[in-house]
Amino acid sequence: MKISVRVLVTVYLLVLVGLAAMLAGLISPALS
Repeated sequence: MKISVRVLVTVYLLVLVGLAAMLAGLISPALS
């Protein structure tokens, strides 16, 4: 069961984007 590097990178980027969106959602109300 070998996962290609491209899939790992894609998942990694999606996770980063998701975390960034969550952080932005938490921080934005506090700033405004």
